[in-house]
Parts: sequence; structure tokens; C-alpha cells
Amino acid sequence: MTTKRSRSLSSAAADSNAPQNGIASLLSPKAQGKRRVTTSSPPPHVGAPPNRLIIAIDLDSFYVSASRLLDPSLIGQPVGVKQKGLLATCSYEARALGVRKLSTVRDALRRCPALILVDGEDLTWYRRLSAKVWRLVRGVVGPWDGKVEKLGLDELFVDVTEMVDAHIRGREEGKTREDAGRVFFQVAPDSEPEAGFWYDTLGKPIGHVLPLDSHASSSEDTPSSTYRSRLILTTHLALHLRNLIHSQIGLTTSAGIAHNKVLAKLVSSRHKPAKQTLFLPRSAEDVVRFLDDEADVRAIMGFGGAIVSKMRESLGATSSEAAANDDASPPLSVSLARKAFPLAHLTTLFGPRLGIRLHGLLRGLDDEEVAPTPLYPLQISIEDTYRGLKGQEVVAEQMRLLAASLLRRLEGELMGSGAGMLSSEPGKAEQMEKQDDRGKWQRHDMPLFLPGEQGNITGKEAPISDQKVIVRCYRERESDPSESSTWQRYPLTVRLSIRHGWGKRTSRSTAMPLDIFDVRTLSRRERAERLAGVLMGLLLRGGPGQGQGQGQISGEALLGGEGLNLINIAALNLATRRPAAQPLRTFFDAGGGGAARQKRDSVDMETLLQLPEDIRREVAAQYGIVLEEQEAVVGAEQESRLDTGCEEDEDDALWDDLPPIPAMDPSSPANIASSSLVCSHCGVAEAPWLQHDHARWPIYGVPAVLLGSATASEGSGA
Repeated sequence: MTTKRSRSLSSAAADSNAPQNGIASLLSPKAQGKRRVTTSSPPPHVGAPPNRLIIAIDLDSFYVSASRLLDPSLIGQPVGVKQKGLLATCSYEARALGVRKLSTVRDALRRCPALILVDGEDLTWYRRLSAKVWRLVRGVVGPWDGKVEKLGLDELFVDVTEMVDAHIRGREEGKTREDAGRVFFQVAPDSEPEAGFWYDTLGKPIGHVLPLDSHASSSEDTPSSTYRSRLILTTHLALHLRNLIHSQIGLTTSAGIAHNKVLAKLVSSRHKPAKQTLFLPRSAEDVVRFLDDEADVRAIMGFGGAIVSKMRESLGATSSEAAANDDASPPLSVSLARKAFPLAHLTTLFGPRLGIRLHGLLRGLDDEEVAPTPLYPLQISIEDTYRGLKGQEVVAEQMRLLAASLLRRLEGELMGSGAGMLSSEPGKAEQMEKQDDRGKWQRHDMPLFLPGEQGNITGKEAPISDQKVIVRCYRERESDPSESSTWQRYPLTVRLSIRHGWGKRTSRSTAMPLDIFDVRTLSRRERAERLAGVLMGLLLRGGPGQGQGQGQISGEALLGGEGLNLINIAALNLATRRPAAQPLRTFFDAGGGGAARQKRDSVDMETLLQLPEDIRREVAAQYGIVLEEQEAVVGAEQESRLDTGCEEDEDDALWDDLPPIPAMDPSSPANIASSSLVCSHCGVAEAPWLQHDHARWPIYGVPAVLLGSATASEGSGA
């Protein structure tokens, strides 16, 4: 089988599709403009500016390293971080014993019985560490118009072009400090002159260099030599950023330095862990040879599973064969993909825009900019998958767990200053938090659960019965936020997305319950219960059917049948101000004013159930009320009252002075409307919304004290 780095460089260089122009012309500033594409013209991939300096930072074995910060006893041990039945990642000690990333937990335990498993389902701690790294790097390069893009939780793209070029201009103008062949690279504005690092002027790069013989310095004043000098200087800056991450956060990193994103990411994985690599090609042929070392085209960012499957199909494999043999068959190599898929073929398969981009990526040409990750995301979501989740109680419990997880994430990302929020002004210096929140986490050991076993009511996982295997779980202690910590953004909308069985994913949205923002007066558990109630209300509305003509599926049907395979909760529509209480909610305000906090217990359930359905549903969603449960409770109470006769008013004596009501035949059609309910005690038919008053004051439907003066007036002939 052909493996990585096994091909001869000479055969790769003979590829007729490889560009033949040198690196100087390929990366010339004049080549930044894009040209219109025609099938007869050369591919317009020379749009990647040569002046771009990209650093790809990869957090080494991130989940394991982050877990070791919480639990130092894991250091030096074979560790696997479990998500469902797979290992999201494993330590280098475990890899040395044969454990592989993304292997099944069962296979990993067979290979390494001493493997220590860590629960990776709750991503709160990992998200916070990832955000700290992003904030730290952004704080360094932000003042220089640097762009920092997050890729997942453990990777960053950093565009340091302006930062490096500003330093070079300052040195040419004599504005930098120099001492005995060393130059000081100031990374902060003039107000912080000591923030930065010293580097030597010998022009030697830091770390590894690919190709191996391309680091020789050049005395010629050419675009190629300038390009090389700027990339070499970038290696010193990359080391500075990696040192900051290690000293301030405690995580080691690997890095790749190149002139575009795809090459920087590829080269970052060549030497790991805690190392960095510079890609310094002298010609386009060097780029092609470097890419041909990749045995799988999926290593190139942009070649996802769907794209590669379609490419394999076009080579002769059917879609079913491609899916069935995806892991067993040899991977589609970069060299084969480039030779088998010329530009015309790719544009036919994927259209002109994507086809042109893929054609360029196979040759290391990438003009995609580093897209700065925004300070606040457009939406924040939590998701989990299941194997046929059924039953209202079971679903409600999972909804509470997901709601609590979403609240933890909202508090971590949308509250400052305890969450370490940044200024929205990129040029303002941003300081890292000095407090250490590791003490807020506790370890809890749990038995190992894996898919496919029996006995778990959630339908997700069940314990291994033939061996005692535990999973180390780390849970955050709930604590009150600091006085200075306030909401910086308020999500106005909550969206529930589900997948019933293997049908299509469906979504419903409603206003976010305001209670979730009351971090000072309500515990997280209380707020999670109220949010979960809103979500259950959305779920019980039902959803669209999965086939033609099926119409709506009721909420009860969604809780049965094939069950739920996915639940996603998203908070979106972020606002800078807390939304005001809605008018319908103030109607049920227990405090007598819109400023008072609404409580679910203050709602008169019997009155709520008599409101029109649309209003009833809206109020229930706002207060986290499950209508079906309340209908059962109220119905039971009313049945109990009717069994003992209609309730008597405490002022029974007043009824004696009132005139009798005429006798009514309860079976008369004139007395029973189609929308009426019949009292089982007295036989009177009333509209549903009058049943509450009739049950309490059965004769006239209002308190007797209110009728005293009226009947007296009638008796006197007034």
C-alpha cells in the first residue's frame, strides 16, 4: 500500500499538470489580481498574495492536555478522551501503546487495558480554554490589524502580515532597538515598549524547514529573497505566540508557517508535538512535491467526505461501494487526484466556482483570507444524539441536561468580566484573566457506558457488564458570578431542533425566557428547568410528518414511535440590552408590576387553560409550563370537586336571600352548545371559559356578595 511520504520526488515533478513557473513569479505582488476563467486559459490561482504571512497554530492533543490541567495525575499516563463510543483523542503515551485517535473505546481498551478514560461529553472546560487561547493571540496581533480565525476548539489561523511588515518598516526607519546583532520585536503599541521579544539578525529560521535545503540565505535583492526573509521573521513571532500560550495557559502547541492557509495547516502537522515548521518553497515544483507526500487528499482543507466520495464515484466506484469501502479501500491520494481530475473535470463535477478552487488546492494554491472570528457568535448551541429517545419523562430529563449545558456556555461566552470578555475595539489592549478557575471543578468517577448494550433508559448507552471500567468525569461546581460579571449580550430567541427517527431535521423557535438572565436570584438548576419547560412546550406542539400527505405529527407521537435521534438547542438573535417583559407575561405577574420577576407558580392554571389556544401556548412557553401536565392536574382537581358536589362559597348565608333560578333540562339541545361543557353535578351547560366560575359559584357564576345590591334593586322595581 502506498503510504505517506513514500513517492519519489522525481515522478511527482514529472506531473504534466504541475505549474512550471518559479516561486518568484508565482508569488509576485503583480500576480494578486484575479483573471476571468475560461476553459482554455490557465487556472487563475495566482491570486494568493505573496505578502501574506500565515501561522497555523494547533493545540497539541488538546482534550488530553486540557484534562491534565484539571487533573495533574493524568500527566504521563495513557489517556483517552471519550465521546459516545469513540475516542475523540488520546495522549501520546496511549498512541505509543497502539491506541489510535477516533478508534472505538472497546478497541482502545483491548489494545491498552491500562487506558484511563476521561469523559469528553461536557465541553464547557474545553471551550473556555480554547477561548482563552483565542483571546490571548487576538490580544497580541489585534492592535496590528491581525486576523485570528478559530477552526474548531484546537486550531487557529493567524494572519500576521501587517504586524511583521510594520516591524520591518520600523527597522528600515531606525525605530527599532538593536543590541549586539539582535533586534527587539515590539508586539504592543508604544504604551507597552517592553512587550515583545529579541531575535538575532542572522536570518536563521526557528524550528524545522521544508523543503530541507530551502533555508539557505540569499544575498540577491529579489522578490524571492524578500519573501523568504519575511517568512523567516514570522517563525520568531510564531515561537513568541507559542511561548505565551504555554506560559499563561499551560498548553503546548505546534505551528506551521506559510504564505497561505492550506499550506500552513498541512505543514503544522509534519513535526509534533511542541514543534513548528516553516514551509519555504523555491518553486512551484517544491509545492507539488510537498503535497504528494500526503497519502490522503482529505488531509487538504476543503476536501471533505462528500467531495471525496463524489470524486471516487467518478473514478468508477458506486456511491454504495464508496460508502462501504471508505475505511477499507486505499485513500484517494493527492497525486492521483491531481492527475485524474483536470480543471474541466472538476468544474463539471462541482461547478465553476468550487471546481476552480479544488483545482488550485491540489496544487497548493489558496487565496482564502483568514476570517476573523467575531467577538460574539451569531448563535450558541448545544446538541446531542441518541438512539431512539422515547417517553416524556426521559425526554424532559435530557432536555434539562441540555438546557443546563447551554446556560453554562451562555454564561461563559456572553458574560463579562468574569468571562474575560474583550473590548470590541481591536486596537485596544486586551488583558488575560489572572484568576485560575480550575478549583471550581470536581472529579466524579462513573461506570463506562457504551452504545449497543442493554439497560439504559435513555436509549443512548449502557454499562459494560464484563469488566469494571470507570470514566473520570469533571463537573463544575455551581457558584455565584462575581459582582462585576454582567451580561454583555442577550439572546432573544431560543430554537429547538429535533430529528424524529431518521426523518428530516425540524425546528421551532420562541422568545427566550427572561428568567435565564437572573443569575443573582435563581440558581442555574432553576433557570435550566424553566428553559427546559419552554423547550418541552415547543416539542409538544408536534411537527411535520415525514411523508407526503402525513400532515402534522402530534407532540405525543414525537415522544414515541422511533423516538428522537437528535436534539439541538440554540440561542440566537443576540442583543445588547435585556428584553422587556412581554405584555402577556405581565398579566400573570405575581408582584403587581412588570418589573417584578414572573414566577410559574403565580399563574392561575385553570384560567390559563381557558384562554385561546395560541395565547395559551405562548404563555406556557414563556413560563416553562407543560400544558398537557397541567391539563391533567386541573382535570383531576375539578373531578375531585365534582365528586363531592360543586364548591360552596364561604358566604353561604348570602345565597338564601337570592331569588331561585328557573329549572333547566340538562338534556335539552337548546341548553347545550357544541362548544359547551356540562357540569356532571347539576347538569348546567356552560362555555369552557365559564366553567371555573360555575364550579366555584354554581348558582349565578359570580360571588353572592356582588349580587346582593343588584337583586335588592330588582326586588324594589328600580
